Amino acid sequence: DTPLDTLDGAFPLLGDHSQSGTEKIDPRFIGTHARLCKSIRYFELTKKFAADRLPCVSGSLICRSLSYFFVQFQQAHRGILSITGHLTRVFGVIWSLFPAKFRLAGYNVLRRLGERLYGKSNGYSTVQRLPFGLYLKFQGEVDWFCNEFNALRVVRRFTSIPVPHSLDLAIKPVVSDDPFSTPEGYLLTTRLPGQPVSSCLEILSDQDLDQISYQLKDYLS
Repeated sequence: DTPLDTLDGAFPLLGDHSQSGTEKIDPRFIGTHARLCKSIRYFELTKKFAADRLPCVSGSLICRSLSYFFVQFQQAHRGILSITGHLTRVFGVIWSLFPAKFRLAGYNVLRRLGERLYGKSNGYSTVQRLPFGLYLKFQGEVDWFCNEFNALRVVRRFTSIPVPHSLDLAIKPVVSDDPFSTPEGYLLTTRLPGQPVSSCLEILSDQDLDQISYQLKDYLS
């Protein structure tokens, strides 16, 4: 057997290990593909979504059966979410009776658990999805969170706009021995069905963005 040639350079794995004279890939192609792979994946998802939008043939038994199945599934899913939402709100009322220091410790534990289960939104986000159908906004301006807490309650009470329930607002006080410390707000809300727009913004079509824009205008008008 012919021994393998010694492979020098920064990319030894790109050598011709088979000794068959196969031409090696330019190492620069690997980096280019790595930079484009996310866009390629989004492009494939866009094509898949476009195919899913194709209308079913009228009178097709399969299409009618699938439509009926999805309607029943959504209705059952809404029922489960409704029951879960009521239990969450009841627990939120009881939970708000505990001292703020105790609640903040619990939120930090849930935040780390949420990061393990659902991952972080990004390195700069101060919003974290939690278990039990909850979301936590943390380390924010106290005045902003107070306004958001009250605004969510007003909107939910007097309009039909789908907004989450604001369950709790906890404030982390200033650290006495830290001259740069400022109060921090922690806002706990329920989770609405669906996916955050931020997680799929890059794959939304112009039609999707127009539909979101019209829907927001309808809410505000």
